[in-house]
Amino acid sequence: MPQSEELHLTRLESNQFYWVELAAFNILQVSREILNSTHVHTCFQTLPPSPIRPTQFKAECKSNPNNILLTWTPPSGKGKVQSYEVGLIGVGKPEVEPIKREVEPKVCQDEKCKYSVDGLKGDTTYEVTLIVHGDHPDDEDSVFAECTMTAPAGGRGRPGGNG
Repeated sequence: MPQSEELHLTRLESNQFYWVELAAFNILQVSREILNSTHVHTCFQTLPPSPIRPTQFKAECKSNPNNILLTWTPPSGKGKVQSYEVGLIGVGKPEVEPIKREVEPKVCQDEKCKYSVDGLKGDTTYEVTLIVHGDHPDDEDSVFAECTMTAPAGGRGRPGGNG
């Protein structure tokens, strides 16, 4: 007989507290007495529902000024979006510094989100990542897009963002 067994609970509701008590019974006895009065119990809370990934994510490159306009539809899950994270990498151009920006959910209005990253380098293909952060640290999902700047190299200013 194995030393321990696993118990899997299914169909639990999100963000709820549960009390579980486990006891061993002698099935041969009609009264179902607890063996040795041994039982274990625990209380736990299930995780809140996580947001699902954003949809219709698009990156539009604008040559003058060198910026990328990002648009997306916010997640439609039950969880709350705490923040978005935008990341840009210049593909095949190690001299182009990676860009990472924390974006507040307020960039989304009327079920449409817009965020612009300015001061980028021309003649560069950027790989763009949009990450959604939910209520729980493990609630994270991402989408990807690519955008190529067609203007000559020499973007103005430091990379920045606005929303």
